Amino acid sequence: MATEDKQDQWAGFITAWHTSVEDRKALLRDPEAHTTALTEQAKQACAQGVITDEDLRELLESVDSAYAWAVEEQLTRELNQ
Repeated sequence: MATEDKQDQWAGFITAWHTSVEDRKALLRDPEAHTTALTEQAKQACAQGVITDEDLRELLESVDSAYAWAVEEQLTRELNQ
């Protein structure tokens, strides 16, 4: 039973985190604040044993990509105005 609970906790965290990292409105509103919060959530989940070190590395790569996208999108939108 404990294994299933841990898997459910892992799946719930990963799903919610990915939903947040894909929130383009939040990313565009404040890329640094949004990605910093996601980074802290991922690090905290790893420290609590919810996700593995490998999961953390993958999430941090995703958050870096999301940040790069948001900054580039902001610059593109500014140039096209």
